Amino acid sequence: MASLDTKESHEYVESTMGPSITQVAEFTPVKQNRKRNHSSPVHGSAKKVKEDVACESSSSDKMSSLSEPVSNELHPVNSDLKALLSKLSTDICAMNVSINNRIDQLESSIEQKLTHKFAQLLDKRVNIELGRIKTNVQEQLDSFKEKITEELQEVSEKCSSVTAAAGGPSGGQDISKNLAIRGLPYHEGENLNSKVNSMFKDVMKCDVQVCNTQRKTSANSSKPGVVIATMQSQEDRQKVLKNKSKLNESRTYSDVYIQCDQS
Repeated sequence: MASLDTKESHEYVESTMGPSITQVAEFTPVKQNRKRNHSSPVHGSAKKVKEDVACESSSSDKMSSLSEPVSNELHPVNSDLKALLSKLSTDICAMNVSINNRIDQLESSIEQKLTHKFAQLLDKRVNIELGRIKTNVQEQLDSFKEKITEELQEVSEKCSSVTAAAGGPSGGQDISKNLAIRGLPYHEGENLNSKVNSMFKDVMKCDVQVCNTQRKTSANSSKPGVVIATMQSQEDRQKVLKNKSKLNESRTYSDVYIQCDQS
């Protein structure tokens, strides 16, 4: 019954609650022998006729009352039952539709909740893994930096040792800031510091100043002696070495050559 639709429910009710069979009771009168009254034959015949007429009338009334169909008495009950079954069928169909809709809503809601939950779990898992990878990479970088620092320190110590050993015969002077300038023209009574600073600033475009300058005596009198210029820092010396190629663009200083002091 739960799976029947409205049309099938009505057909089922019609077939179940069809017309009732009409029951008719037949009455057969029983003949009885009447005793003849010999004393009054005429009066007795009239009385007999009256009794027969009354009997037939009574029998006819009884047969008429019995021949009425039983279905007339049951008709109101059948109509009410039919209406109840029809209403029940309609309610069941409506309930079935409501239950199906509710099931669809629950499935959709559960699917959305599960999808959201899985997305949260996935994001959490990915964040954990990324954090772990980041930590491992940072640890490796720190270890690599420590090794590089140690190696650079060892190289610096070795360079200092070599520099100290090389500067021993020259009286242990620090030449790490010195520049050797070859081919710088000589002028009588020249201010060597001013000449070198002017060359650095005007020609080489380096904003640096020398601490001290010294021109060595040349073995060849036709060539000017080498000028040793001590800079204020090693960074200033590197700036000059980086821009020394600009001397080739100057007509006055095109023959000047600058390099690190190795004396």
